[in-house]
Amino acid sequence: MESSEERQFPHSKAFQVLTILHVAFGTISVTLAIMAVLVISHSNQLQTFGFTYVAAGTWCGFVFLLAALATYLMTIKRTENYVFAAWLATAVSSIFACAMMSLELATTLTLASENYQTVLVMFHSLLVVVATCEIFLSMVTWAYCCRTQCCELSVLIPRVKFISGSDSVPFVNTTNVTTTVDT
Repeated sequence: MESSEERQFPHSKAFQVLTILHVAFGTISVTLAIMAVLVISHSNQLQTFGFTYVAAGTWCGFVFLLAALATYLMTIKRTENYVFAAWLATAVSSIFACAMMSLELATTLTLASENYQTVLVMFHSLLVVVATCEIFLSMVTWAYCCRTQCCELSVLIPRVKFISGSDSVPFVNTTNVTTTVDT
């Protein structure tokens, strides 16, 4: 049986799981990117590849964490504005994840073709996987936000419907309570 809070705000548990996954992917992304930069900084053979210092995982990881924060705030505040903010944050997160996946894939392929350190290739390969997972996670979160905003939350917002009658106009709201207002 659903509680009244779950009836008022759909998919609360799903949003909590999605928030945890955004935090996990953001944290993994930042950690792997920092580890890759540390490996790069202690290697003297990587001086020719400047784009490996971009550390896309670090910057994109913080965007993933911001998407997690927006999703978390939405589960607490439960208003249309927070649903829209979470929708927007996850849309931006998916764009950043695509950029991260492209940069990390280019880095991985370049380092692998030049036979550089296996650990570094592994870090960048894992960052490609994290970015791909974040793309799908952001799309799922975005879809839940869209469904909540467009399909289910709109039912909870009081709507006014006027029906012409002989000598009065009834007022109908979403709780199916009808009152008559004299004109």
